[in-house]
Amino acid sequence: MISYDLTREEWIPVLMEGGDIQELGLRDVLTQAPHIREIAHDSPLFVASIHPVLTAVLQRVLGGTTFRQREAEWKRWWKQGHFDVEAIDLYFQKWHDRFDLFHAKYPFYQVANLEMAEKSPLFRLAMEENNAPAMFANRADPDWVAPPPALAAQLVVTIQNFALGFGRSSKAKIAGQEIEPPYSADGPLLRGLTVWPSGENLFRTLMLALVPHELNSEDKPCWELDAPHQLRDELVNGKRQTKPPLGVCDRLTLQSRLLRLLPEEKDGVISVPFAYFTQGRSLEKDEAGRPSFHPLKLYVPSTTTGVMALGLSEGKAIWRNAHSLFSKKARGFDPQNSLAFTARLTSDGFFEEDEFHPRLNVVGMATEPGKAGKFLLWRYDRLPFAPTLLTDANLVEQLGHANADADLIADELRARFARVARVFVAGGKDSSYKPDPDDVKALVDKFDPRRAFWPRLAQHFTVLLQNLADEPAAALEQWETNLQNTARDSLHNACDALGTAPHAIVAVAQIDLEQRFNLAYLRDPQGYSKGQKLRAAAKKASQKTRSTPSAAHTD
Repeated sequence: MISYDLTREEWIPVLMEGGDIQELGLRDVLTQAPHIREIAHDSPLFVASIHPVLTAVLQRVLGGTTFRQREAEWKRWWKQGHFDVEAIDLYFQKWHDRFDLFHAKYPFYQVANLEMAEKSPLFRLAMEENNAPAMFANRADPDWVAPPPALAAQLVVTIQNFALGFGRSSKAKIAGQEIEPPYSADGPLLRGLTVWPSGENLFRTLMLALVPHELNSEDKPCWELDAPHQLRDELVNGKRQTKPPLGVCDRLTLQSRLLRLLPEEKDGVISVPFAYFTQGRSLEKDEAGRPSFHPLKLYVPSTTTGVMALGLSEGKAIWRNAHSLFSKKARGFDPQNSLAFTARLTSDGFFEEDEFHPRLNVVGMATEPGKAGKFLLWRYDRLPFAPTLLTDANLVEQLGHANADADLIADELRARFARVARVFVAGGKDSSYKPDPDDVKALVDKFDPRRAFWPRLAQHFTVLLQNLADEPAAALEQWETNLQNTARDSLHNACDALGTAPHAIVAVAQIDLEQRFNLAYLRDPQGYSKGQKLRAAAKKASQKTRSTPSAAHTD
Protein backbone atom coordinates (compact mmCIF):
# COMPACT_ATOMS: atom_id res chain seq x y z
CA MET A 1 0.00 0.00 0.00
CA ILE A 2 1.32 3.46 -0.94
CA SER A 3 1.70 5.74 2.07
CA TYR A 4 3.10 9.21 2.82
CA ASP A 5 2.99 10.39 6.44
CA LEU A 6 2.77 14.18 6.45
CA THR A 7 3.65 14.37 10.13
CA ARG A 8 7.08 12.81 9.48
CA GLU A 9 7.93 13.15 5.79
CA GLU A 10 9.90 16.20 4.70
CA TRP A 11 7.57 18.38 2.61
CA ILE A 12 7.37 21.85 4.21
CA PRO A 13 10.36 24.09 3.36
CA VAL A 14 11.42 26.36 6.21
CA LEU A 15 14.17 28.89 6.90
CA MET A 16 16.03 27.91 10.05
CA GLU A 17 17.44 30.44 12.50
CA GLY A 18 20.95 29.75 11.20
CA GLY A 19 19.97 30.68 7.64
CA ASP A 20 19.67 27.16 6.17
CA ILE A 21 16.65 25.98 4.19
CA GLN A 22 15.31 22.62 5.35
CA GLU A 23 12.22 20.55 4.57
CA LEU A 24 10.35 19.23 7.59
CA GLY A 25 7.19 17.30 8.41
CA LEU A 26 4.28 18.77 10.34
CA ARG A 27 5.56 17.52 13.70
CA ASP A 28 9.05 18.96 13.34
CA VAL A 29 7.72 22.27 12.03
CA LEU A 30 5.71 22.67 15.24
CA THR A 31 8.22 21.26 17.71
CA GLN A 32 11.15 23.18 16.18
CA ALA A 33 9.13 26.36 15.61
CA PRO A 34 11.25 28.48 18.04
CA HIS A 35 14.30 27.71 15.87
CA ILE A 36 12.56 28.40 12.55
CA ARG A 37 12.36 31.90 11.12
CA GLU A 38 9.53 31.30 8.65
CA ILE A 39 7.97 29.07 6.00
CA ALA A 40 10.26 29.42 2.99
CA HIS A 41 8.43 28.20 -0.12
CA ASP A 42 8.78 30.11 -3.42
CA SER A 43 4.99 30.21 -3.73
CA PRO A 44 3.32 32.89 -1.57
CA LEU A 45 0.10 30.93 -1.96
CA PHE A 46 1.52 27.86 -0.24
CA VAL A 47 3.00 30.03 2.51
CA ALA A 48 -0.41 31.61 3.11
CA SER A 49 -2.17 28.21 2.92
CA ILE A 50 0.01 26.20 5.31
CA HIS A 51 -0.50 28.68 8.13
CA PRO A 52 -4.23 27.86 8.56
CA VAL A 53 -3.38 24.13 8.61
CA LEU A 54 -0.78 24.61 11.35
CA THR A 55 -3.12 26.91 13.27
CA ALA A 56 -5.94 24.36 13.13
CA VAL A 57 -3.65 21.68 14.58
CA LEU A 58 -2.64 24.02 17.40
CA GLN A 59 -6.26 24.93 18.12
CA ARG A 60 -6.88 21.22 18.77
CA VAL A 61 -3.73 20.88 20.87
CA LEU A 62 -4.32 23.98 22.99
CA GLY A 63 -5.62 22.87 26.38
CA GLY A 64 -8.87 23.89 28.09
CA THR A 65 -12.45 24.27 26.94
CA THR A 66 -13.56 27.69 28.16
CA PHE A 67 -12.18 30.94 26.77
CA ARG A 68 -10.43 31.78 30.07
CA GLN A 69 -8.79 28.36 30.30
CA ARG A 70 -7.55 28.48 26.73
CA GLU A 71 -6.31 32.06 27.04
CA ALA A 72 -4.40 31.12 30.19
CA GLU A 73 -2.85 28.16 28.38
CA TRP A 74 -1.95 30.43 25.45
CA LYS A 75 -0.14 32.85 27.76
CA ARG A 76 1.72 29.97 29.38
CA TRP A 77 2.94 28.81 25.97
CA TRP A 78 4.05 32.30 25.00
CA LYS A 79 6.09 32.74 28.17
CA GLN A 80 7.71 29.31 27.95
CA GLY A 81 8.66 30.04 24.33
CA HIS A 82 7.63 26.75 22.73
CA PHE A 83 4.65 24.47 22.16
CA ASP A 84 4.06 21.42 24.34
CA VAL A 85 5.80 18.61 22.47
CA GLU A 86 3.98 15.90 24.40
CA ALA A 87 0.58 17.36 23.52
CA ILE A 88 1.55 17.60 19.84
CA ASP A 89 2.75 13.99 19.79
CA LEU A 90 -0.44 12.77 21.45
CA TYR A 91 -2.55 14.58 18.87
CA PHE A 92 -0.66 13.18 15.90
CA GLN A 93 -0.74 9.70 17.42
CA LYS A 94 -4.52 9.90 17.80
CA TRP A 95 -5.11 11.12 14.25
CA HIS A 96 -2.12 9.46 12.61
CA ASP A 97 -4.07 7.87 9.74
CA ARG A 98 -5.73 11.20 8.86
CA PHE A 99 -2.34 12.72 7.97
CA ASP A 100 -1.48 10.04 5.41
CA LEU A 101 -1.61 11.70 1.99
CA PHE A 102 -2.65 8.42 0.32
CA HIS A 103 -4.69 6.70 3.05
CA ALA A 104 -7.24 4.30 1.58
CA LYS A 105 -10.10 5.67 3.70
CA TYR A 106 -8.99 9.08 5.00
CA PRO A 107 -6.47 10.68 2.62
CA PHE A 108 -5.41 14.06 3.96
CA TYR A 109 -7.57 16.96 2.70
CA GLN A 110 -9.19 14.64 0.12
CA VAL A 111 -12.13 12.34 -0.58
CA ALA A 112 -11.08 8.69 -0.66
CA ASN A 113 -13.77 7.25 -2.93
CA LEU A 114 -14.00 10.10 -5.42
CA GLU A 115 -14.21 9.00 -9.05
CA MET A 116 -14.48 11.01 -12.27
CA ALA A 117 -14.66 10.32 -16.00
CA GLU A 118 -11.29 11.94 -16.63
CA LYS A 119 -8.21 12.45 -14.52
CA SER A 120 -6.30 15.72 -14.58
CA PRO A 121 -2.53 16.25 -14.72
CA LEU A 122 -1.27 17.38 -11.35
CA PHE A 123 -0.11 20.76 -12.67
CA ARG A 124 -3.76 21.79 -12.99
CA LEU A 125 -3.76 22.19 -9.22
CA ALA A 126 -1.04 24.84 -9.43
CA MET A 127 -2.86 28.17 -9.31
CA GLU A 128 0.16 30.27 -10.21
CA GLU A 129 1.20 27.92 -13.02
CA ASN A 130 -2.15 28.24 -14.74
CA ASN A 131 -3.30 31.75 -13.89
CA ALA A 132 -0.49 34.22 -13.26
CA PRO A 133 3.07 35.11 -14.29
CA ALA A 134 4.55 33.90 -10.99
CA MET A 135 5.08 30.15 -11.03
CA PHE A 136 4.40 27.61 -8.30
CA ALA A 137 6.61 25.34 -10.36
CA ASN A 138 7.76 25.46 -13.97
CA ARG A 139 5.87 22.96 -16.08
CA ALA A 140 9.08 22.08 -17.90
CA ASP A 141 10.57 20.98 -14.59
CA PRO A 142 11.10 17.19 -14.34
CA ASP A 143 8.91 17.19 -11.23
CA TRP A 144 5.87 17.60 -13.47
CA VAL A 145 6.69 14.39 -15.36
CA ALA A 146 6.71 12.36 -12.15
CA PRO A 147 5.58 14.76 -9.37
CA PRO A 148 6.87 13.67 -5.96
CA PRO A 149 4.51 13.37 -2.99
CA ALA A 150 5.95 16.49 -1.34
CA LEU A 151 4.91 18.63 -4.32
CA ALA A 152 1.50 16.94 -4.41
CA ALA A 153 0.97 17.69 -0.70
CA GLN A 154 1.90 21.34 -1.21
CA LEU A 155 -0.54 21.63 -4.12
CA VAL A 156 -3.37 20.00 -2.16
CA VAL A 157 -2.99 22.48 0.70
CA THR A 158 -2.78 25.40 -1.72
CA ILE A 159 -5.72 24.53 -3.98
CA GLN A 160 -8.03 24.09 -1.00
CA ASN A 161 -7.42 27.72 -0.08
CA PHE A 162 -6.84 29.42 -3.45
CA ALA A 163 -9.01 27.49 -5.89
CA LEU A 164 -10.41 29.69 -8.64
CA GLY A 165 -14.19 29.84 -8.84
CA PHE A 166 -14.74 30.17 -12.55
CA GLY A 167 -16.76 27.93 -14.87
CA ARG A 168 -18.74 24.73 -14.73
CA SER A 169 -17.69 21.98 -12.31
CA SER A 170 -17.12 18.43 -13.46
CA LYS A 171 -19.52 15.69 -12.48
CA ALA A 172 -18.22 12.98 -10.17
CA LYS A 173 -19.09 9.92 -8.15
CA ILE A 174 -18.56 9.45 -4.43
CA ALA A 175 -18.84 5.86 -3.25
CA GLY A 176 -20.60 5.08 -6.53
CA GLN A 177 -23.21 7.82 -6.08
CA GLU A 178 -23.31 10.41 -8.85
CA ILE A 179 -23.11 14.07 -7.87
CA GLU A 180 -23.47 17.22 -9.98
CA PRO A 181 -21.75 20.07 -8.16
CA PRO A 182 -22.78 23.70 -8.71
CA TYR A 183 -20.50 26.06 -10.61
CA SER A 184 -17.04 26.21 -9.09
CA ALA A 185 -16.61 28.79 -6.33
CA ASP A 186 -13.56 30.61 -5.01
CA GLY A 187 -11.40 29.09 -2.31
CA PRO A 188 -11.60 30.95 1.02
CA LEU A 189 -8.34 32.90 0.52
CA LEU A 190 -8.56 33.64 -3.20
CA ARG A 191 -10.19 37.08 -3.20
CA GLY A 192 -8.90 39.99 -1.18
CA LEU A 193 -5.73 40.20 0.85
CA THR A 194 -4.59 37.43 3.19
CA VAL A 195 -2.99 39.13 6.18
CA TRP A 196 -1.22 37.82 9.26
CA PRO A 197 1.29 39.26 11.76
CA SER A 198 4.59 37.48 12.35
CA GLY A 199 7.14 37.56 15.13
CA GLU A 200 10.87 36.88 15.33
CA ASN A 201 10.36 33.14 14.77
CA LEU A 202 7.71 30.74 13.55
CA PHE A 203 6.63 29.93 17.11
CA ARG A 204 5.59 33.53 17.73
CA THR A 205 4.03 33.84 14.29
CA LEU A 206 1.83 30.80 14.89
CA MET A 207 1.00 31.98 18.39
CA LEU A 208 -0.33 35.29 17.05
CA ALA A 209 -2.65 33.35 14.73
CA LEU A 210 -3.76 31.01 17.54
CA VAL A 211 -6.62 33.15 18.85
CA PRO A 212 -8.12 31.54 21.99
CA HIS A 213 -11.87 30.93 21.95
CA GLU A 214 -14.37 28.75 23.75
CA LEU A 215 -14.17 25.20 22.45
CA ASN A 216 -17.09 24.11 20.30
CA SER A 217 -17.56 20.34 20.33
CA GLU A 218 -18.85 20.36 16.74
CA ASP A 219 -15.95 22.40 15.39
CA LYS A 220 -13.26 20.19 13.86
CA PRO A 221 -10.66 20.49 11.10
CA CYS A 222 -11.61 18.59 7.96
CA TRP A 223 -9.20 15.72 8.64
CA GLU A 224 -11.07 14.82 11.85
CA LEU A 225 -14.36 14.46 9.96
CA ASP A 226 -15.22 10.96 8.76
CA ALA A 227 -17.07 12.28 5.70
CA PRO A 228 -16.10 15.92 5.04
CA HIS A 229 -17.60 15.70 1.54
CA GLN A 230 -21.05 15.72 3.12
CA LEU A 231 -20.52 19.43 3.81
CA ARG A 232 -20.03 20.17 0.09
CA ASP A 233 -22.06 22.71 -1.84
CA GLU A 234 -25.13 21.21 -3.51
CA LEU A 235 -27.59 22.22 -6.20
CA VAL A 236 -31.11 22.56 -4.80
CA ASN A 237 -33.77 23.67 -7.29
CA GLY A 238 -31.02 25.07 -9.49
CA LYS A 239 -29.45 27.15 -6.73
CA ARG A 240 -26.27 26.69 -4.73
CA GLN A 241 -26.87 25.55 -1.17
CA THR A 242 -23.95 25.86 1.25
CA LYS A 243 -23.25 24.57 4.73
CA PRO A 244 -22.22 27.21 7.28
CA PRO A 245 -18.86 26.62 9.01
CA LEU A 246 -19.03 24.72 12.28
CA GLY A 247 -16.42 26.97 13.91
CA VAL A 248 -12.89 28.28 13.67
CA CYS A 249 -11.13 24.99 12.78
CA ASP A 250 -13.74 24.16 10.16
CA ARG A 251 -13.32 27.60 8.60
CA LEU A 252 -9.52 27.30 8.56
CA THR A 253 -9.54 23.92 6.78
CA LEU A 254 -12.59 24.16 4.56
CA GLN A 255 -12.32 21.82 1.53
CA SER A 256 -13.07 24.07 -1.41
CA ARG A 257 -12.42 21.19 -3.82
CA LEU A 258 -13.40 17.56 -3.70
CA LEU A 259 -10.04 16.07 -4.48
CA ARG A 260 -8.28 12.74 -4.78
CA LEU A 261 -4.64 12.22 -5.69
CA LEU A 262 -3.79 9.25 -7.91
CA PRO A 263 -0.32 8.04 -6.84
CA GLU A 264 1.85 5.56 -8.71
CA GLU A 265 4.85 3.56 -7.51
CA LYS A 266 7.64 2.33 -9.72
CA ASP A 267 10.86 0.74 -8.48
CA GLY A 268 10.03 1.94 -4.97
CA VAL A 269 9.62 5.59 -6.06
CA ILE A 270 6.23 7.23 -5.52
CA SER A 271 4.94 9.86 -7.94
CA VAL A 272 1.59 11.61 -8.33
CA PRO A 273 1.06 12.42 -12.02
CA PHE A 274 -2.74 12.73 -11.89
CA ALA A 275 -5.65 13.70 -9.68
CA TYR A 276 -9.43 13.96 -9.63
CA PHE A 277 -10.93 17.25 -8.49
CA THR A 278 -14.16 19.19 -8.72
CA GLN A 279 -16.14 21.78 -6.77
CA GLY A 280 -16.34 21.16 -3.04
CA ARG A 281 -17.42 23.67 -0.44
CA SER A 282 -17.50 27.46 -0.33
CA LEU A 283 -17.82 29.91 2.50
CA GLU A 284 -21.49 30.77 2.76
CA LYS A 285 -22.85 34.24 2.10
CA ASP A 286 -25.92 35.79 3.63
CA GLU A 287 -29.00 36.82 1.64
CA ALA A 288 -27.42 40.21 0.84
CA GLY A 289 -24.35 38.51 -0.64
CA ARG A 290 -22.00 39.59 2.14
CA PRO A 291 -18.98 37.34 2.68
CA SER A 292 -18.45 34.92 5.51
CA PHE A 293 -15.49 36.22 7.43
CA HIS A 294 -12.11 34.47 7.50
CA PRO A 295 -9.54 34.99 10.31
CA LEU A 296 -6.81 35.92 7.81
CA LYS A 297 -8.89 38.50 5.93
CA LEU A 298 -9.54 42.20 6.39
CA TYR A 299 -12.79 43.84 5.34
CA VAL A 300 -14.03 47.26 4.25
CA PRO A 301 -17.52 48.74 3.79
CA SER A 302 -19.16 48.18 0.40
CA THR A 303 -22.00 50.11 -1.20
CA THR A 304 -23.38 46.94 -2.82
CA THR A 305 -22.96 44.20 -0.19
CA GLY A 306 -22.32 46.22 2.95
CA VAL A 307 -18.89 44.71 3.43
CA MET A 308 -16.21 43.19 1.20
CA ALA A 309 -12.69 41.79 1.56
CA LEU A 310 -9.94 44.40 1.35
CA GLY A 311 -8.26 43.78 -1.99
CA LEU A 312 -5.20 44.53 -4.11
CA SER A 313 -4.98 47.08 -6.92
CA GLU A 314 -2.98 46.44 -10.06
CA GLY A 315 0.16 48.56 -10.23
CA LYS A 316 -0.18 49.64 -6.60
CA ALA A 317 2.19 48.10 -4.07
CA ILE A 318 0.58 46.87 -0.88
CA TRP A 319 2.40 49.39 1.32
CA ARG A 320 0.62 52.24 -0.44
CA ASN A 321 -2.58 51.13 1.27
CA ALA A 322 -0.96 50.28 4.60
CA HIS A 323 -3.24 52.59 6.59
CA SER A 324 -6.19 50.36 5.60
CA LEU A 325 -4.31 47.26 6.80
CA PHE A 326 -3.88 48.78 10.27
CA SER A 327 -7.40 50.16 10.51
CA LYS A 328 -9.41 48.95 13.48
CA LYS A 329 -12.53 48.84 11.31
CA ALA A 330 -10.89 46.49 8.77
CA ARG A 331 -10.15 43.84 11.38
CA GLY A 332 -13.23 44.44 13.52
CA PHE A 333 -15.66 42.19 11.66
CA ASP A 334 -14.32 38.88 12.97
CA PRO A 335 -13.38 38.25 16.64
CA GLN A 336 -10.99 35.51 15.47
CA ASN A 337 -8.95 37.90 13.33
CA SER A 338 -5.28 37.52 14.25
CA LEU A 339 -4.53 41.24 13.88
CA ALA A 340 -7.42 42.08 16.20
CA PHE A 341 -5.98 39.59 18.72
CA THR A 342 -2.50 41.14 18.45
CA ALA A 343 -4.05 44.59 18.92
CA ARG A 344 -5.83 43.45 22.10
CA LEU A 345 -2.64 42.00 23.57
CA THR A 346 -0.83 45.24 22.75
CA SER A 347 -3.54 47.32 24.45
CA ASP A 348 -3.31 45.09 27.53
CA GLY A 349 0.45 45.69 27.72
CA PHE A 350 1.15 41.98 27.33
CA PHE A 351 4.18 42.36 25.08
CA GLU A 352 7.52 43.57 26.30
CA GLU A 353 8.28 46.59 24.12
CA ASP A 354 11.92 45.68 23.47
CA GLU A 355 11.26 42.01 22.65
CA PHE A 356 8.40 42.20 20.18
CA HIS A 357 9.19 43.41 16.66
CA PRO A 358 6.36 42.19 14.43
CA ARG A 359 5.93 42.26 10.67
CA LEU A 360 2.76 42.31 8.65
CA ASN A 361 2.59 39.58 5.99
CA VAL A 362 0.26 40.33 3.08
CA VAL A 363 -0.53 38.02 0.18
CA GLY A 364 -2.92 39.08 -2.55
CA MET A 365 -3.77 39.07 -6.21
CA ALA A 366 -5.08 41.57 -8.74
CA THR A 367 -7.59 40.63 -11.43
CA GLU A 368 -8.28 42.33 -14.73
CA PRO A 369 -11.31 44.62 -14.33
CA GLY A 370 -14.47 42.87 -15.45
CA LYS A 371 -12.69 39.52 -15.86
CA ALA A 372 -12.89 37.57 -12.63
CA GLY A 373 -10.85 34.66 -13.98
CA LYS A 374 -8.00 36.75 -15.38
CA PHE A 375 -5.17 37.14 -12.86
CA LEU A 376 -2.68 39.93 -13.46
CA LEU A 377 -0.27 39.36 -10.62
CA TRP A 378 0.33 37.96 -7.15
CA ARG A 379 2.07 39.89 -4.40
CA TYR A 380 3.69 38.91 -1.13
CA ASP A 381 4.85 41.85 0.96
CA ARG A 382 6.18 42.00 4.51
CA LEU A 383 6.03 45.27 6.40
CA PRO A 384 7.81 45.80 9.74
CA PHE A 385 5.70 47.93 12.06
CA ALA A 386 5.39 49.22 15.60
CA PRO A 387 2.60 47.40 17.51
CA THR A 388 1.24 50.81 18.58
CA LEU A 389 -0.10 51.21 15.04
CA LEU A 390 -2.73 48.61 15.94
CA THR A 391 -4.00 50.64 18.89
CA ASP A 392 -3.53 54.31 18.01
CA ALA A 393 -6.12 55.49 15.46
CA ASN A 394 -4.39 58.88 15.19
CA LEU A 395 -1.17 57.25 13.98
CA VAL A 396 -3.09 55.26 11.38
CA GLU A 397 -4.77 58.46 10.18
CA GLN A 398 -1.39 60.15 9.85
CA LEU A 399 -0.14 57.16 7.89
CA GLY A 400 -3.09 57.60 5.54
CA HIS A 401 -2.23 61.28 5.06
CA ALA A 402 1.40 60.33 4.35
CA ASN A 403 0.31 57.95 1.60
CA ALA A 404 -2.13 60.53 0.22
CA ASP A 405 0.73 63.05 -0.05
CA ALA A 406 2.74 60.52 -2.02
CA ASP A 407 -0.16 60.04 -4.44
CA LEU A 408 -0.47 63.81 -4.92
CA ILE A 409 3.22 64.22 -5.66
CA ALA A 410 3.18 61.24 -8.03
CA ASP A 411 0.35 62.80 -10.04
CA GLU A 412 2.13 66.17 -10.16
CA LEU A 413 5.34 64.39 -11.15
CA ARG A 414 3.67 62.94 -14.24
CA ALA A 415 2.03 66.29 -15.04
CA ARG A 416 5.39 68.09 -14.99
CA PHE A 417 6.96 65.53 -17.27
CA ALA A 418 3.96 65.79 -19.60
CA ARG A 419 4.78 69.49 -20.11
CA VAL A 420 8.28 68.48 -21.17
CA ALA A 421 6.92 65.75 -23.44
CA ARG A 422 4.62 68.14 -25.31
CA VAL A 423 7.55 70.36 -26.30
CA PHE A 424 9.74 67.35 -27.08
CA VAL A 425 7.14 65.82 -29.41
CA ALA A 426 6.70 69.20 -31.10
CA GLY A 427 10.35 68.80 -32.19
CA GLY A 428 11.40 72.41 -31.67
CA LYS A 429 8.53 73.93 -33.65
CA ASP A 430 7.12 77.26 -32.45
CA SER A 431 4.62 77.40 -29.60
CA SER A 432 1.64 77.60 -31.96
CA TYR A 433 2.21 73.99 -33.04
CA LYS A 434 -0.02 71.49 -31.23
CA PRO A 435 1.49 67.98 -31.12
CA ASP A 436 -0.70 64.89 -31.36
CA PRO A 437 -1.98 64.15 -27.80
CA ASP A 438 -1.62 60.41 -28.41
CA ASP A 439 2.06 60.86 -29.27
CA VAL A 440 2.57 62.91 -26.12
CA LYS A 441 0.82 60.31 -24.00
CA ALA A 442 2.88 57.51 -25.55
CA LEU A 443 6.10 59.33 -24.64
CA VAL A 444 4.91 60.04 -21.10
CA ASP A 445 3.90 56.40 -20.67
CA LYS A 446 7.29 55.24 -21.94
CA PHE A 447 9.37 57.36 -19.57
CA ASP A 448 6.79 57.88 -16.80
CA PRO A 449 8.82 59.15 -13.79
CA ARG A 450 6.43 57.42 -11.40
CA ARG A 451 7.85 54.09 -12.52
CA ALA A 452 11.07 54.92 -10.67
CA PHE A 453 9.39 57.02 -7.97
CA TRP A 454 7.33 54.28 -6.29
CA PRO A 455 10.01 51.57 -5.91
CA ARG A 456 12.50 54.12 -4.56
CA LEU A 457 9.95 55.43 -2.11
CA ALA A 458 9.16 51.98 -0.69
CA GLN A 459 12.32 51.86 1.46
CA HIS A 460 11.48 55.26 2.96
CA PHE A 461 7.98 54.08 3.81
CA THR A 462 9.44 51.14 5.73
CA VAL A 463 11.43 53.62 7.83
CA LEU A 464 8.28 55.69 8.38
CA LEU A 465 6.41 52.61 9.62
CA GLN A 466 9.15 51.79 12.10
CA ASN A 467 9.61 55.34 13.46
CA LEU A 468 6.09 56.79 13.34
CA ALA A 469 5.03 55.51 16.76
CA ASP A 470 8.10 56.79 18.64
CA GLU A 471 8.64 60.17 16.98
CA PRO A 472 5.65 60.98 14.76
CA ALA A 473 6.55 64.62 14.02
CA ALA A 474 10.16 63.83 13.08
CA ALA A 475 9.15 60.73 11.10
CA LEU A 476 6.57 62.64 9.06
CA GLU A 477 8.98 65.51 8.45
CA GLN A 478 11.60 63.06 7.18
CA TRP A 479 8.95 61.37 5.02
CA GLU A 480 8.08 64.70 3.38
CA THR A 481 11.77 65.34 2.70
CA ASN A 482 12.13 61.88 1.19
CA LEU A 483 9.05 62.50 -0.98
CA GLN A 484 10.58 65.69 -2.37
CA ASN A 485 14.02 64.20 -3.01
CA THR A 486 12.70 60.99 -4.55
CA ALA A 487 10.36 62.91 -6.85
CA ARG A 488 13.14 65.26 -7.95
CA ASP A 489 15.52 62.37 -8.72
CA SER A 490 12.82 60.47 -10.62
CA LEU A 491 12.01 63.54 -12.71
CA HIS A 492 15.71 64.04 -13.47
CA ASN A 493 16.00 60.45 -14.67
CA ALA A 494 12.94 60.68 -16.91
CA CYS A 495 14.23 63.88 -18.51
CA ASP A 496 17.71 62.42 -18.98
CA ALA A 497 16.14 59.56 -20.93
CA LEU A 498 15.08 62.04 -23.62
CA GLY A 499 18.72 62.50 -24.62
CA THR A 500 20.74 65.64 -25.42
CA ALA A 501 19.40 66.66 -28.82
CA PRO A 502 18.63 70.41 -29.10
CA HIS A 503 14.86 69.95 -28.99
CA ALA A 504 15.29 67.72 -25.88
CA ILE A 505 17.27 70.46 -24.14
CA VAL A 506 14.60 73.02 -25.11
CA ALA A 507 11.87 70.70 -23.81
CA VAL A 508 13.52 70.11 -20.44
CA ALA A 509 14.02 73.85 -20.06
CA GLN A 510 10.23 74.23 -19.79
CA ILE A 511 10.37 73.20 -16.13
CA ASP A 512 12.62 73.80 -13.16
CA LEU A 513 13.98 70.38 -12.24
CA GLU A 514 14.95 71.61 -8.77
CA GLN A 515 11.58 73.15 -7.94
CA ARG A 516 10.04 71.56 -4.87
CA PHE A 517 6.53 70.15 -4.94
CA ASN A 518 4.16 72.43 -3.02
CA LEU A 519 2.21 69.97 -0.88
CA ALA A 520 0.04 72.67 0.66
CA TYR A 521 -1.18 73.60 -2.82
CA LEU A 522 -1.58 70.01 -3.99
CA ARG A 523 -3.66 69.11 -0.94
CA ASP A 524 -6.09 72.01 -1.43
CA PRO A 525 -5.50 74.14 -4.55
CA GLN A 526 -8.53 76.40 -3.99
CA GLY A 527 -7.85 76.87 -0.31
CA TYR A 528 -4.18 77.56 -0.97
CA SER A 529 -4.95 80.15 -3.68
CA LYS A 530 -7.54 81.82 -1.47
CA GLY A 531 -5.05 81.89 1.38
CA GLN A 532 -2.45 83.44 -0.89
CA LYS A 533 -4.85 86.22 -1.84
CA LEU A 534 -5.75 86.85 1.78
CA ARG A 535 -2.10 86.95 2.78
CA ALA A 536 -1.29 89.31 -0.09
CA ALA A 537 -4.17 91.60 0.87
CA ALA A 538 -3.10 91.59 4.50
CA LYS A 539 0.48 92.38 3.52
CA LYS A 540 -0.66 95.25 1.29
CA ALA A 541 -2.85 96.66 4.04
CA SER A 542 0.03 96.41 6.51
CA GLN A 543 2.37 98.25 4.15
CA LYS A 544 -0.22 100.97 3.59
CA THR A 545 -0.70 101.41 7.33
CA ARG A 546 3.04 101.77 7.88
CA SER A 547 3.35 104.41 5.11
CA THR A 548 0.39 106.58 6.33
CA PRO A 549 1.27 109.30 8.93
CA SER A 550 -0.49 108.97 12.24
CA ALA A 551 -3.47 111.27 12.78
CA ALA A 552 -1.93 112.36 16.06
CA HIS A 553 1.33 113.43 14.42
CA THR A 554 2.10 117.17 14.20
CA ASP A 555 5.00 119.07 12.70
